[in-house]
Amino acid sequence: MSSFTRTIPQYKTREEVEALISGRDSFVPLTFRPGRAGAGDSIYLVYHGFIAGRARITRVVPAQATRFGGGRVPDWAKWLVCYSGGWERPPRQIAVQGHQGVRYLDELGLGALDGETW
Repeated sequence: MSSFTRTIPQYKTREEVEALISGRDSFVPLTFRPGRAGAGDSIYLVYHGFIAGRARITRVVPAQATRFGGGRVPDWAKWLVCYSGGWERPPRQIAVQGHQGVRYLDELGLGALDGETW
């Protein structure tokens, strides 16, 4: 498994994070391809040092400046991490300190999270 975390910028509000987790865009835009991640892995959102949610990846595809899954693809996006089933919220606070951007779970010592039922 090559699940990974994606950090939400600090300047985003809690309301914006809740809107993202509650939304049904079905993709997360990225500026680069997460090379090790693929279908069946998970993407974990990190906000202010804690995991805010996770979603199961269905595929990673090149982004295009068109509508995809009912949402608008940002101009800066080069890749889309597509997911299904919506976001799951963690059953407890899970701290993830010391990084920005994207990190794979095995690099953070959090590989066991994929096996947990949320």
